Amino acid sequence: MNISRGVYRLAQTIKWLGRVLGVAWLIALAAFSPPAQDAIPFAVAAVLLVVITAGVAWILEGFSGE
Repeated sequence: MNISRGVYRLAQTIKWLGRVLGVAWLIALAAFSPPAQDAIPFAVAAVLLVVITAGVAWILEGFSGE
């Protein structure tokens, strides 16, 4: 395996880990939800987690050249 392939695999791991954690966060929030207005910041934080990890993965995929 070369460096390019390793960076690509790292990007995929980061992307999917962010998605899994974000969805698990939202499911836990729905299951143990505080009142609706109090849950909004937590839902936004979960979505931001997914967006940030997807952005990092996108940048790493660009460096991998694949």
